[in-house]
Amino acid sequence: MKRGQISIFIILAVVIIVGILLIGYFIKKNNDNKVSEEFFENIDVKPSLDKIENSIFDCVNKVSEESLESIAVQGGYYNAPDNYFDLGWTFVPYFYYNKIKNVPDIDVVESELKNYVQDNIYFCLNEINVKDFDLSYNVPDVDVKILGESVEFNVDMKVVVKKEKNSIQFDLNNYKIVYYSSLKNILELSNYIVDSYVEDSENICIDCLVDRADEKDVYVDLIEFEDDSTIVIISENKYNKPYAFEFLIK
Repeated sequence: MKRGQISIFIILAVVIIVGILLIGYFIKKNNDNKVSEEFFENIDVKPSLDKIENSIFDCVNKVSEESLESIAVQGGYYNAPDNYFDLGWTFVPYFYYNKIKNVPDIDVVESELKNYVQDNIYFCLNEINVKDFDLSYNVPDVDVKILGESVEFNVDMKVVVKKEKNSIQFDLNNYKIVYYSSLKNILELSNYIVDSYVEDSENICIDCLVDRADEKDVYVDLIEFEDDSTIVIISENKYNKPYAFEFLIK
């Protein structure tokens, strides 16, 4: 028998052995999954599993809503921009400072909301404490869209729940959360206010500003702040709870 033929037989043998091992692995894995599913369906286990599942969804909803509240106080930012006023417990960004305009675009604010959810979801999940159960999870994939009258979150995330030697995986596949919000209108009005200030910082047309705010169905307050700055607060009260968006101009 020639060397080439021997090599072919060796390769075929290796392929067959690997194939058998893989088949055995997948059969074992399938059997393990069936055992785990039956375990978690047990009447003594399922109530705790249902509690964990509900808590996971509650966390995603809670952190998404918190992101909207947090970035509003911080002028659309989760992470502080170059120019801001530090209040200690939070910051307020300058949208106009030293003749530089820095109003965040919608896609920037969407990214800030996404980063907030990704960074803070773990704090909530870590608080899910059910005796004898352990949770592990991956970094969530979050997509945020700021629309005309709402903000939409789409979350993809895998959470593995373990008890004893059994495990089960929850898949949040494109889990959608929609919050009614005037955030898009607020960002548009913020641009208008800053442009008006740049045009004539001493004589902003208040009537024009009020009319534009009425069109957007929001309220605007301009308040003298430290160091010759003006803090602008744009608020709404048309949905679930009052919402205030803040920034500085100087």
